[in-house]
Amino acid sequence: MQKFQIARKEALIKIKAADHMLTQTYPALKDSKILMSVLSNLIAGVEQTVTAILHYDRAFHKIPPFHDNFASKLHLFRNTSAGMHDIANFVPFIAKMNDYLERHKSSQVEFSRKDSFVMADDSYNLRAVTAKDLKKFLDEAKSLYMKAAQITSENEEIFNLEAGD
Repeated sequence: MQKFQIARKEALIKIKAADHMLTQTYPALKDSKILMSVLSNLIAGVEQTVTAILHYDRAFHKIPPFHDNFASKLHLFRNTSAGMHDIANFVPFIAKMNDYLERHKSSQVEFSRKDSFVMADDSYNLRAVTAKDLKKFLDEAKSLYMKAAQITSENEEIFNLEAGD
């Protein structure tokens, strides 16, 4: 299995997990802490989706090697793959997911409030995440994944022949 196929599979797992938590678990439990897990899975799913596209392009030598961190992947994706595959409209969404990831990493305080999960930075600037926000993010992540699956499966038979399948 190629790296892009593994990344694509991981992306699907993360996006499905986020979908299940948001549509099944959260409504049943009404625990705002679940929203942070949904966001974490969405971020991981989006990162793996971008990784799948980048590894696919790398397999065809369309892009140079890249570092395995979200900022590096986002930069390369924005400057090469997004334009190549006509998916530049997803770049702001991916950047927003990266922003949430960075905010979560640097967050000094995180807490639940009503129907939202709140992250505070060291200056106590607050960013709340609600189920409604996450539903929009989930829809966007699914659209990005579907486009990535379409892109990365175009010439997939080439790799299956090389493996002797």
